[in-house]
Formats: sequence, structure tokens, C-alpha cells
Amino acid sequence: MIRLVVAYAAEARALIDYFKLKRLHDQNAFVCYRGQETTADIWLIVSGPGKLAAVAATAHLQGLSGFQRDQIWLNLGIAGHRDLPLGTARLCHKIIDVNSQTSYYPQLVAKSPWPSETVHTLTQPEQHYLRDGLLDLEASGFFQAALRYSSSELIHAVKVVSDNAAQPWHAQAGAPSKDSINQLLAPLMPALADFSQALAPLSAQLQDDLRLTQASAHYQEALHFTHSQQQQLQQQLRAWLALAPHSSAEALSALHARSATELLSQLAQRLRQVAKARA
Repeated sequence: MIRLVVAYAAEARALIDYFKLKRLHDQNAFVCYRGQETTADIWLIVSGPGKLAAVAATAHLQGLSGFQRDQIWLNLGIAGHRDLPLGTARLCHKIIDVNSQTSYYPQLVAKSPWPSETVHTLTQPEQHYLRDGLLDLEASGFFQAALRYSSSELIHAVKVVSDNAAQPWHAQAGAPSKDSINQLLAPLMPALADFSQALAPLSAQLQDDLRLTQASAHYQEALHFTHSQQQQLQQQLRAWLALAPHSSAEALSALHARSATELLSQLAQRLRQVAKARA
């Protein structure tokens, strides 16, 4: 299953056309679409601008599409950049919430069709392009919310440059038209479909993998976890399997700690070791 979150109806147009999505007319809180590809059930929601809207839309789509965990989540949209040419596509390897100074790190386990870039999520558009990276309004809210339902290896933001210092987007210059936004995004569709397909095996593996259940149960029987720590435990175990898919349940359960905090720290260290060994 693929879940798509966009901010604007104009950003949805290319996805609707390419994947032949149909609007769900019984939805009032958000505009939603659904379609069936050969191997995937595809859902799309239009959040409206801003990170809080992205949080709410992501949560709504999780419930609407059946509360299933470890699905593929993609945030597609336009973004500004200081000097990249208009129409340039980038996969986001780091998402910075400028207001809270919180950073998120999508984990790339499938080959990307595009180079990667940092995106800065702002609370409102900036007229000056002083930051080094992409500029948007939704990515941090989307990623923060989607992490509650899936693994960071399956959550990605893809941005296309719609404005830059030479061709700015602000009140004086005017926003890109709906047609121009569609023209920017439409060429990405085949690559986006291929990227989604490359993530599908990991999604299926994580949903069906009893090793996660066994390791999680082992640690929760031995230690006390808060709700937040339980979520962190699940995320770190999923990340371990994504980086080292042949790990056994025994290997996942082999760490020894005196508290949940200590265990999560050990898991984070082990993830760094596994990632370094893959590099």
C-alpha cells in the first residue's frame, strides 16, 4: 500500500492522472483519492498548506486506509531553493523543522532516481533564499506524523524546485499557476512509481516479520517501557532489519540492559555499527 500526502490540489493532479485515482466523495475533512495499481493499493490526501495541516492529514489517511502499519508514505510537492533550476527534483535525506530545530532523517534503503538534499520546513514562506537547501512548509509535519505508523526507511519526501532566487515566489512575483505546478511534477511520475516499487519488498517484510514481534516482546517482558519508548523500540528494530535483513530473532533480542533508556541507547549504537558496516 502506498500513501501519498500533498499540500495542494495542483500537486495532486499529476498523481491522480498517472495512477488513475478516483475521488472519495464521502470524505469531508480532507479531499482524498484512491486507486489500484497492479501491485499496490494507492491512497492520496490533500492536506492544505503548513506542517500542522500535514500532521492532521497524515493521521486522517492512516485511519481512513485501515490503520495498517509499515506502509510506504510519500510526500510530494514543490519547494524553493536558492540556486537549483526550476523543475529540479530532489529526495530529502534530512528534514529540518526550522521552528523547533528538530531534524529527521529518512533512511534510504532503495536506489533513488534523484540526488538527495536537505529540506528546511518553515512556518511561512520566506522571500529571501538564504538557507542552504530546499524550502517547504509541510515536510517535517508529514515525517513526524508518519513515523507513528511506519519505519523511517519507508517514509520519504520528494520535492521539485518551483522557485529560486532568480525566479522567486512571493506576493510581489506571484505564485506558480496550477498548470505550471502540474508541468513540474508530471515528468517525475514514472520514477516515483519505480521508487515506490523498490520500497515494496521492505514494506511486505516488515509487516509479516515475526522477528520484530518476538524481539519486541522479549524486551518488553524484561523492562518497563513508556508508550513513547515502545514506539522507539519498534522503529529501531525495524531499522535494524532494514539494514541487516538476515538478522535472526535471537540476534535482535541479544542485548542486555538495566532499563528501557539504556536498551534504546544500545540499539541506536548497534544501528550505527550496522550502517557503518554497510557503507
